[in-house]
Amino acid sequence: MNACIKVLQTRRSVKNYKSTPVPEDVLQEILKAGINAPTGMNRQSPVMVAITNADTVRYIGKLNAQIMGA
Repeated sequence: MNACIKVLQTRRSVKNYKSTPVPEDVLQEILKAGINAPTGMNRQSPVMVAITNADTVRYIGKLNAQIMGA
């Protein structure tokens, strides 16, 4: 089976996350994959923001909860 199809079929949602940060080299690979992913008619320039500061992540999470009504 195509590796990409297998990944899509076996994916799962994650509700709990580890407190250990993603290693920088892995984060860079993920960002590079996102930047190289196809976009609508290849006309959208991807913008990626990787927030690694825990306080900033919590702050954004609280803002998101307010917006979503949680």
